Amino acid sequence: AEKLPVKYVIESLAHMTLEGGTTLDCALLHDVPSVCVECGQHSHPDVVARAVAVISSFLSLQVLNEAGSFDADESKHSNKPIVMRCEFAERVSCGFEWLNQFPEFSFVPEYMPVFRDKDRGDVKCPIKGGAY
Repeated sequence: AEKLPVKYVIESLAHMTLEGGTTLDCALLHDVPSVCVECGQHSHPDVVARAVAVISSFLSLQVLNEAGSFDADESKHSNKPIVMRCEFAERVSCGFEWLNQFPEFSFVPEYMPVFRDKDRGDVKCPIKGGAY
């Protein structure tokens, strides 16, 4: 992961959708190693163009060798990404919406309202001491 030319890498994060319908969910179901690339906010006016640009850029990296291992040319990027490990994730349900605009990987204090959904209403950060 440290060889990827990206700003952040999150390890062990499975998308927690209501129906489990993401490509990452499918990979987990079949116990297949996988990489998920975040392409932006679904509601952004240019979401499709951004997704195409991000996916195209990622695919053009050609970072896997024939054995399926990372084989990136480290000279293509100078800064190693910040690697974070996800140890807790909230499953979201129908009516999901953020309550705040959080900058990427900002600190969220314990008990701060984070999102709301139809089933639970406002959901606060449950992590003792807060989380990123």
